[in-house]
Amino acid sequence: MSKVVPVTEFRSTVLKAVRKVQHGGAEYVITAGGKPAAVLMGFEEWENLIETLDIKRDKKLMKMIRQSRRYFRCGGKGKSYQKIDWN
Repeated sequence: MSKVVPVTEFRSTVLKAVRKVQHGGAEYVITAGGKPAAVLMGFEEWENLIETLDIKRDKKLMKMIRQSRRYFRCGGKGKSYQKIDWN
């Protein structure tokens, strides 16, 4: 769960917050004027989020994922990675 912090309070605790997101997976929503203005999250979490968004934006890849999910839902069988021709 994200911790919501006003920017005025955040200024005095920014180093502590950075350490928390770095080590403990904490997230902060920083508000200005009572409204969300920014988010502080760990770098690895941010990279994962960007990668997920990139995948979801790729229409061709998403179509292939949907087709694969339908295939397996209907009882389709996959291949062992040893049987795949990687050339």
